Amino acid sequence: MISIVVPIFNEEAVIDQLHREIVAAMEATSLPWEVVYINDGTTDSSLDLLLQRQRSDPRVVVADLSRNWGHQPALTAGLSLARGDAVVLMDGDLQDPRSVIPELVAAWRVGAEVVIAERRRHFDSGIRQVLFPLLYRLLGLLSDFQIPLNTGIVGLLDRRAADAVNLLAETNRYLPGLRAWVGFRTSVVFYDRVSRAAGKPKQSMLRPPAMPWTPSSASATSRSASASLPDLPWQRLPCLTASC
Repeated sequence: MISIVVPIFNEEAVIDQLHREIVAAMEATSLPWEVVYINDGTTDSSLDLLLQRQRSDPRVVVADLSRNWGHQPALTAGLSLARGDAVVLMDGDLQDPRSVIPELVAAWRVGAEVVIAERRRHFDSGIRQVLFPLLYRLLGLLSDFQIPLNTGIVGLLDRRAADAVNLLAETNRYLPGLRAWVGFRTSVVFYDRVSRAAGKPKQSMLRPPAMPWTPSSASATSRSASASLPDLPWQRLPCLTASC
């Protein structure tokens, strides 16, 4: 079984399209699957829409975090809940097309234990377009482990790699760094990132995602001591899948 983990924060405008595209992508693989949606303290109708999908599709799992914890903690919660033989991590804004999922799965089926999706192009604008590439290059210089440029969270972890990441002690995580640190046979697939389907970016230069240049997440690439967050309290909502 393949698990797809998708954090959701105020994405009511794209929930239906997102789920349709996941279904289409997974049908192309001919493998059993589940999708684990992590509701990260949304203030719109995203949770209600996710629960509707759950009631109509037994492959849907919904986890409701106690508040807005942020991108990396939400992904971490989903990774701990996923029960698949491989776990795909993706964002919910449709900038990363679901059509890359079959390519990730195909690389895994021929032996890769970690599959990284690298962007051929992307549609960041303004200061993000300038600063994020520079920050990723700085990351490459500072990190003890090679992290490909033009990559984000999108990728696949084999069950062994997912279990290894879940066992790590960091509570404030930078998952691309941890993904590189744990090792395992790694492949790269390439894709084109597109503009957002709706809404505004949930991350900004004022409140970026956890990155290795912040002291509390430095250990994701250097394994140095990191600041601690309290354990993540989330409520796993009732669902119809055997993995609940």
